[in-house]
Amino acid sequence: MAAASIGIPFSFHESEYLIDHLNRTTQPIYTSLTPSCKIATDKIFQLITVRGIPEHYLKAPLKEAKEQMNLPAYRCRDVKEMLELYFQANNFLSATNITVCEKPLEVKTPFPNIFSEQLNKHGLLHNDIRSENMQSCAVISGYHNGNFMADMIEKLHREVSRIKFSKLHKFEEEGLELIDYQESLNKLAEFKDNYEDDFEL
Repeated sequence: MAAASIGIPFSFHESEYLIDHLNRTTQPIYTSLTPSCKIATDKIFQLITVRGIPEHYLKAPLKEAKEQMNLPAYRCRDVKEMLELYFQANNFLSATNITVCEKPLEVKTPFPNIFSEQLNKHGLLHNDIRSENMQSCAVISGYHNGNFMADMIEKLHREVSRIKFSKLHKFEEEGLELIDYQESLNKLAEFKDNYEDDFEL
Protein backbone atom coordinates (compact mmCIF):
# COMPACT_ATOMS: atom_id res chain seq x y z
CA MET A 1 0.00 0.00 0.00
CA ALA A 2 1.20 3.51 -0.78
CA ALA A 3 -0.05 7.08 -0.67
CA ALA A 4 -0.22 9.03 -3.92
CA SER A 5 0.68 12.67 -4.49
CA ILE A 6 0.74 15.20 -7.28
CA GLY A 7 1.85 18.76 -7.91
CA ILE A 8 0.17 20.24 -10.99
CA PRO A 9 1.49 22.50 -12.16
CA PHE A 10 4.94 22.19 -10.61
CA SER A 11 5.57 25.87 -11.04
CA PHE A 12 7.92 28.68 -10.13
CA HIS A 13 8.44 32.21 -11.46
CA GLU A 14 9.56 32.46 -15.08
CA SER A 15 12.39 34.78 -14.02
CA GLU A 16 13.94 32.34 -11.55
CA TYR A 17 15.58 28.93 -11.67
CA LEU A 18 14.71 25.58 -10.13
CA ILE A 19 17.62 25.95 -7.69
CA ASP A 20 16.11 29.22 -6.37
CA HIS A 21 12.64 27.74 -6.00
CA LEU A 22 13.79 24.63 -4.13
CA ASN A 23 16.04 26.69 -1.87
CA ARG A 24 13.29 29.18 -1.03
CA THR A 25 10.16 27.06 -0.67
CA THR A 26 9.08 25.94 2.79
CA GLN A 27 5.96 24.06 1.66
CA PRO A 28 5.80 20.53 0.20
CA ILE A 29 6.16 20.56 -3.57
CA TYR A 30 3.32 18.07 -3.96
CA THR A 31 -0.17 17.48 -2.49
CA SER A 32 -1.48 14.18 -1.15
CA LEU A 33 -4.18 12.56 -3.28
CA THR A 34 -4.91 9.80 -0.77
CA PRO A 35 -7.91 10.66 1.45
CA SER A 36 -7.21 11.23 5.16
CA CYS A 37 -3.49 10.80 4.60
CA LYS A 38 -0.81 13.28 5.60
CA ILE A 39 2.43 12.20 3.97
CA ALA A 40 5.32 12.21 6.42
CA THR A 41 8.67 13.84 5.68
CA ASP A 42 10.89 11.40 7.58
CA LYS A 43 11.50 7.63 7.46
CA ILE A 44 9.71 7.05 4.17
CA PHE A 45 10.24 5.23 0.90
CA GLN A 46 9.07 7.09 -2.17
CA LEU A 47 9.02 7.01 -5.96
CA ILE A 48 8.97 10.49 -7.50
CA THR A 49 8.38 11.33 -11.16
CA VAL A 50 8.95 14.81 -12.55
CA ARG A 51 8.27 15.88 -16.10
CA GLY A 52 8.58 19.06 -18.10
CA ILE A 53 11.36 21.04 -16.37
CA PRO A 54 13.77 22.28 -19.08
CA GLU A 55 17.45 21.93 -18.24
CA HIS A 56 18.03 25.64 -18.94
CA TYR A 57 15.81 26.39 -15.92
CA LEU A 58 18.07 24.32 -13.65
CA LYS A 59 20.47 27.08 -12.54
CA ALA A 60 22.02 30.30 -13.77
CA PRO A 61 25.10 30.22 -16.02
CA LEU A 62 28.38 30.57 -14.16
CA LYS A 63 28.79 34.24 -15.14
CA GLU A 64 25.36 35.12 -13.71
CA ALA A 65 25.20 32.69 -10.77
CA LYS A 66 26.12 35.14 -7.97
CA GLU A 67 24.58 33.84 -4.70
CA GLN A 68 23.60 30.55 -6.33
CA MET A 69 27.25 29.50 -6.28
CA ASN A 70 27.11 29.37 -2.48
CA LEU A 71 24.40 26.70 -2.57
CA PRO A 72 25.39 23.01 -2.54
CA ALA A 73 22.80 22.40 -5.27
CA TYR A 74 24.77 24.53 -7.74
CA ARG A 75 27.09 21.54 -8.25
CA CYS A 76 24.18 19.47 -9.59
CA ARG A 77 24.44 18.75 -13.30
CA ASP A 78 20.80 18.05 -14.08
CA VAL A 79 17.23 18.12 -12.73
CA LYS A 80 17.47 14.61 -11.31
CA GLU A 81 20.59 15.36 -9.25
CA MET A 82 19.08 18.58 -7.90
CA LEU A 83 15.85 16.88 -6.83
CA GLU A 84 17.78 14.01 -5.25
CA LEU A 85 19.68 16.57 -3.17
CA TYR A 86 16.44 18.38 -2.29
CA PHE A 87 14.71 15.22 -1.02
CA GLN A 88 17.86 14.09 0.78
CA ALA A 89 17.91 17.38 2.67
CA ASN A 90 14.17 17.45 3.41
CA ASN A 91 13.37 13.78 4.10
CA PHE A 92 15.35 12.44 7.07
CA LEU A 93 16.24 8.71 7.01
CA SER A 94 14.35 8.21 3.75
CA ALA A 95 14.92 6.53 0.39
CA THR A 96 13.83 8.35 -2.76
CA ASN A 97 13.92 7.12 -6.34
CA ILE A 98 13.49 9.87 -8.93
CA THR A 99 12.53 9.59 -12.58
CA VAL A 100 12.74 12.65 -14.83
CA CYS A 101 10.92 12.98 -18.15
CA GLU A 102 11.70 15.88 -20.47
CA LYS A 103 8.28 16.25 -22.11
CA PRO A 104 5.81 18.43 -20.15
CA LEU A 105 2.14 17.66 -19.64
CA GLU A 106 0.06 19.12 -22.47
CA VAL A 107 -2.95 21.00 -21.11
CA LYS A 108 -4.34 22.61 -24.25
CA THR A 109 -7.96 22.07 -25.35
CA PRO A 110 -9.88 19.90 -24.49
CA PHE A 111 -8.03 19.91 -21.12
CA PRO A 112 -10.23 21.86 -18.66
CA ASN A 113 -9.21 25.47 -18.02
CA ILE A 114 -8.54 25.13 -14.28
CA PHE A 115 -5.28 27.03 -13.87
CA SER A 116 -4.51 30.50 -12.57
CA GLU A 117 -4.25 33.31 -15.09
CA GLN A 118 -0.93 34.19 -13.44
CA LEU A 119 0.67 31.26 -15.29
CA ASN A 120 2.16 31.71 -18.74
CA LYS A 121 1.60 29.32 -21.64
CA HIS A 122 4.33 27.01 -20.27
CA GLY A 123 2.83 26.90 -16.76
CA LEU A 124 5.36 29.22 -15.11
CA LEU A 125 4.36 32.12 -12.87
CA HIS A 126 4.58 35.61 -14.33
CA ASN A 127 3.52 39.06 -13.23
CA ASP A 128 0.91 39.80 -15.90
CA ILE A 129 -2.36 38.05 -16.66
CA ARG A 130 -1.63 35.74 -19.55
CA SER A 131 -2.86 36.74 -22.99
CA GLU A 132 -2.88 33.18 -24.35
CA ASN A 133 -4.03 29.87 -22.94
CA MET A 134 -1.66 27.47 -21.22
CA GLN A 135 -0.23 24.88 -23.59
CA SER A 136 1.81 22.76 -21.19
CA CYS A 137 3.16 22.60 -17.65
CA ALA A 138 5.63 20.74 -15.46
CA VAL A 139 4.23 18.08 -13.13
CA ILE A 140 5.54 16.18 -10.12
CA SER A 141 3.90 13.02 -8.77
CA GLY A 142 4.81 10.34 -6.29
CA TYR A 143 4.07 7.17 -4.38
CA HIS A 144 5.02 7.24 -0.69
CA ASN A 145 5.22 4.50 1.93
CA GLY A 146 6.13 4.61 5.61
CA ASN A 147 4.84 4.36 9.17
CA PHE A 148 2.52 7.30 8.51
CA MET A 149 0.28 4.89 6.58
CA ALA A 150 -0.86 3.39 9.91
CA ASP A 151 -2.89 6.53 10.68
CA MET A 152 -4.62 6.41 7.32
CA ILE A 153 -5.47 2.70 7.67
CA GLU A 154 -6.79 3.30 11.20
CA LYS A 155 -9.06 6.10 9.94
CA LEU A 156 -10.26 3.88 7.10
CA HIS A 157 -11.00 1.05 9.53
CA ARG A 158 -12.87 3.40 11.86
CA GLU A 159 -15.05 4.83 9.09
CA VAL A 160 -15.82 1.48 7.47
CA SER A 161 -16.69 -0.01 10.87
CA ARG A 162 -19.53 2.50 11.14
CA ILE A 163 -21.33 0.98 8.16
CA LYS A 164 -24.58 -0.71 9.14
CA PHE A 165 -24.26 -3.96 7.21
CA SER A 166 -27.92 -4.87 7.64
CA LYS A 167 -29.00 -1.69 5.84
CA LEU A 168 -26.94 -2.44 2.73
CA HIS A 169 -29.17 -5.03 1.10
CA LYS A 170 -27.06 -5.20 -2.06
CA PHE A 171 -24.23 -6.78 -0.07
CA GLU A 172 -26.42 -9.72 0.88
CA GLU A 173 -27.92 -9.92 -2.61
CA GLU A 174 -24.42 -10.31 -4.04
CA GLY A 175 -23.58 -13.07 -1.57
CA LEU A 176 -21.52 -11.15 0.98
CA GLU A 177 -22.30 -12.30 4.49
CA LEU A 178 -21.81 -10.38 7.73
CA ILE A 179 -19.13 -12.79 8.95
CA ASP A 180 -17.11 -12.22 5.74
CA TYR A 181 -17.45 -8.47 6.14
CA GLN A 182 -16.25 -8.61 9.75
CA GLU A 183 -13.34 -10.81 8.73
CA SER A 184 -12.29 -8.22 6.17
CA LEU A 185 -12.38 -5.53 8.86
CA ASN A 186 -10.21 -7.68 11.13
CA LYS A 187 -7.67 -8.20 8.33
CA LEU A 188 -7.55 -4.45 7.75
CA ALA A 189 -6.83 -3.90 11.45
CA GLU A 190 -4.08 -6.53 11.34
CA PHE A 191 -2.63 -4.94 8.20
CA LYS A 192 -2.21 -1.66 10.07
CA ASP A 193 0.18 -3.39 12.47
CA ASN A 194 2.71 -3.71 9.64
CA TYR A 195 3.16 0.06 9.74
CA GLU A 196 3.54 0.50 13.50
CA ASP A 197 6.89 1.72 14.86
CA ASP A 198 7.06 -1.08 17.43
CA PHE A 199 6.16 -3.89 15.02
CA GLU A 200 8.47 -6.87 15.49
CA LEU A 201 9.42 -9.19 12.63
